[in-house]
Amino acid sequence: MASRSFDISTWKANLIWNISDALRFRGTRSRDVRAPSFRELFNPGRAIASFPVTNPWNPGVTDTADLLHFNGGNITLNPEVANTTTFGFVLQPTWNWSKGLRLSVDAYDITLKHGIANIGSSAPINSCFASHGTDPMCDSITGVGDAVSGFTDIQSITVGSENSEAFRTRGIDIEMAYRMQLARFSERLPGSLNFRILSTWLHDLTLQGSQTGSTCGGSLQGCVGTNYAGQVGSGGVDDTASFSEAPKWQANSTIGYEVGGFRATLQTRYVGAAKLYSDLIGPDDPRYASLVPLTANTDNSINKNRVGNYFTFNLSSSYEFTQPDAKSVEIFGVIRNLFDRHPAYAPPIPPGGGFTPTNPVYYDLIGRAFQVGVRVKL
Repeated sequence: MASRSFDISTWKANLIWNISDALRFRGTRSRDVRAPSFRELFNPGRAIASFPVTNPWNPGVTDTADLLHFNGGNITLNPEVANTTTFGFVLQPTWNWSKGLRLSVDAYDITLKHGIANIGSSAPINSCFASHGTDPMCDSITGVGDAVSGFTDIQSITVGSENSEAFRTRGIDIEMAYRMQLARFSERLPGSLNFRILSTWLHDLTLQGSQTGSTCGGSLQGCVGTNYAGQVGSGGVDDTASFSEAPKWQANSTIGYEVGGFRATLQTRYVGAAKLYSDLIGPDDPRYASLVPLTANTDNSINKNRVGNYFTFNLSSSYEFTQPDAKSVEIFGVIRNLFDRHPAYAPPIPPGGGFTPTNPVYYDLIGRAFQVGVRVKL
């Protein structure tokens, strides 16, 4: 029975400076790891028909008819390693009007190495051809010929997960919470209001290294040096567990009212306007004008490359009946996607690389939905 163990160290250092009861600065520096999952290590894989690949040993020839692609796990994988730096402040004012207010702002800088990604069919071919048959990836290719003299007919490619990715991401996380008794304004006003917002601004998400065989633009992505912050097109840069494109701005807010056993909450989710694909050039890009009319060199153009701001709302309420013996019955109801907002159009790239014409990470697929129920505490 196959097994794998790792010997790796992690550490974390914190620095906190309490300037006053109202203001605190904080910072961290850490070395973090993620061990490969069971599937990434031991997935037996299967043989599937591959996408057509260009044979560089035969310029202009595309191998398709008998090409098989064997994919699976890789027991030789090592853990991903990240260096993380954060710094920020927490503000809790003590003035009468601001009691119950808390604001925190934290900047982060994460650099990840040895990211685990699935290798595409073209990666072994390109690496083997460029190395004139000396790259270890040549061993994953079978066909007529050999790696040194060249394969006149590529028949199969064996690929799996590899420690092939490196990227850097930076941004700012913001959290604000405020809770107050309405009696502060008038004794006739019962109950309390609470407000909370969590938001993040993504400055950059830059792929610094990749050996997955993807190309810049065209039908695939994965351009080293490209900033993928501000992209929501699904399909992924690469099939990488730790790398996922994201819009520049995201936010999640709640505002709630409580009085006695009654609670009501309105939740708002915001996904900022973004590009569909950072590697492609759309009409909103000044370079697009020079690509019209289309020529053979404009396979990285797209006629729409922008998604607008996206909001969804959830409304929930409940009432709890409490008994003297601490038993309780709670009746609750939830309306998700209150205004039945349709998902934004953000299809996968390459075509066929996903199951929906949108990105389900950011956009709701179900529409308005209702839930009612009863909770009993005995």
